[in-house]
Amino acid sequence: MIWPVMKLTKALVVVALGVAVACGGNFPETVVIGTGPTGGVYYPYGEALAHIMTDEIQGTQFSAIATDASVDNLKMMHEGKLDLALTLADSLAAAHAGTGPFASTGKVDVHSVATLYTNYTHVIVRKDSGITSLAELAGRRVSTGAVGSGTEIVADRLLLAAGIDPQTGIMRHPLGLASSVEALKGGTIDAIFLSGGAPTPAIKELAAAIEITMLPTGTLQPALQQRFGPHLYRVHDMLAGTYVGMTSDVPVVGVPNLLVASGRLSPAFVAKLTQTLFDANETLAILLPEVRALAWPANPTVAPTPFHPGALQYYEANVWR
Repeated sequence: MIWPVMKLTKALVVVALGVAVACGGNFPETVVIGTGPTGGVYYPYGEALAHIMTDEIQGTQFSAIATDASVDNLKMMHEGKLDLALTLADSLAAAHAGTGPFASTGKVDVHSVATLYTNYTHVIVRKDSGITSLAELAGRRVSTGAVGSGTEIVADRLLLAAGIDPQTGIMRHPLGLASSVEALKGGTIDAIFLSGGAPTPAIKELAAAIEITMLPTGTLQPALQQRFGPHLYRVHDMLAGTYVGMTSDVPVVGVPNLLVASGRLSPAFVAKLTQTLFDANETLAILLPEVRALAWPANPTVAPTPFHPGALQYYEANVWR
């Protein structure tokens, strides 16, 4: 388990919290988790969460459903169709503020539970295209991700940072992950944007089928931070060998992924959920390497939205003491 070994007094607090939560009642019979496309990381992550949570939280049946990911998840949560969801930090910030894709819905009643891992921004071209930078995508056929996806938000913002109008400066193709991969493979588009874990299974398959180039985006981080705030975007090296043909590290923009909960869920339930998430970390990590990045938040202000009161209850009892 990656979180630190507790002192005896802290361990007793955990036990007390577990007893209090278990006796608190008000647990839902069913919980639906919004994930992402089946070829990405969100979907298997959500399925693994649903399996673990159903086993560990008695009386509640969890299920994971495939979606178009972040923006779609948050809109579905606003509509009452989801209880929990995986989402990118920038999409979450927009939902909490009721801006961008959420201007028509208004503020979404969504709360952070935990930061899970970092999404790596993939900008992929065929190696034989000769394209080496984002600026060279001007006028090209580009998949910016499915409408209503977190990829679409990141793609639009990166294109702006590179000096390209995302609506008129490219031949825009709003394709989902599977369609994007097939289109690049078939030569009907020139580039794919994807915000996903590394490696993403669908991209591994693509790299095994054709020679690809991963475009660097890390140099655009300062422009993103200046426009959208200092906490949403980070620079990470996508390591050589992540995909077939990658012979050197590529600096890319990264965006944190979070597990979020609807405000409709009770604090007692979300406290138990948060405890279970961290207790089950070793088991989850066997299924998904991304889970190894799960860590306690440093303080109550690190997430794009306030933590759910139940998550706060757990962290205040175990972390911020």
